Amino acid sequence: MSKFTWLHLTDLHCGMKEQDHLWSNIRDKFFDDLKRMQERTGQWDAVLFTGDLVQYGAASEFERLEKLLDKLWNMFNELGVNPVLIAVPGNHDLVRPTPKSPTVRLLSKWESNPEVHDEFWDEPDSEYRKVVDEAFANYSNWWEKNISKHTLPIQAGLLPGDFSVSLDSNGLKIGIVGLNATFLQLTSGDYTERLALHPKQFSNVCGCNDKDSAEWLKQHHTNLLMTHQPPSWLDKQSQESLNSEIAPAGRFTAHLFGHMHEHMIHDQSVGSGPQRRSRQGCSLFGLEQYGEEKKVDRRHGYSIHQMDVNGTSGQMRMWPRLAKKHS
Repeated sequence: MSKFTWLHLTDLHCGMKEQDHLWSNIRDKFFDDLKRMQERTGQWDAVLFTGDLVQYGAASEFERLEKLLDKLWNMFNELGVNPVLIAVPGNHDLVRPTPKSPTVRLLSKWESNPEVHDEFWDEPDSEYRKVVDEAFANYSNWWEKNISKHTLPIQAGLLPGDFSVSLDSNGLKIGIVGLNATFLQLTSGDYTERLALHPKQFSNVCGCNDKDSAEWLKQHHTNLLMTHQPPSWLDKQSQESLNSEIAPAGRFTAHLFGHMHEHMIHDQSVGSGPQRRSRQGCSLFGLEQYGEEKKVDRRHGYSIHQMDVNGTSGQMRMWPRLAKKHS
């Protein structure tokens, strides 16, 4: 029996002003809990981070993030583990362009401007793609450094944050695909059912070394998909593409995402077909204000996942962890 175990982290928002006086306490509780959980779960092979690593996408925030992650990896080393870090960007990991730009205005009304779509996906030098590349430039610089640090065999894709990677854990071959589902969220506002994913993103990161995407997936015992937002935040066409072209039921063992700041486990099988498994992570540092009195809802959590594979069958476990304030 082979195992693959990972930490699912999401929505750290490094650079949020409240972290200056609150993070150290949360960090220590987080580290203490990791030490306790390692006794139950064993070694960790990877840290899968589903976006919003920082708050405003500034280069200085990614520098702070590096220092924070260094402390986390120092703790890992004390425990005798050295997991690889794999991430996708979230809507806070970019520097928002000016909303008055004509290009940004067209992208922000994606569904009502279908003439933009072909140019966006087919022309890397188009003004639309340049806006997205520039917005994610600081994230891309950080990601390149992370790839070098962890010596990851990454296949990059069409958009910043798109990637595929193959990992080997005790003879178990794992394929991980990360897709940028947040590239349209360039301005403030509610983007529910307004975001996009395209099959070209998927085929581009998996169609390499003379293999198409289906062949690439079959090289692995199991495959995982990572995005920042859940499928419900995609527009109707993109949801259909996700379900039929990118992640039909049975293709990925699980789809990992964050964004909503709370744990969610959803397994669905239609007509006795293969299961589609969704795993939404809780925010590692989520502070949200709500209501007229601006009450603060603090959410701090993470999860550990483990796959035990024996031949053609396996078992998947999850340990969702949530910080609770007690009297």
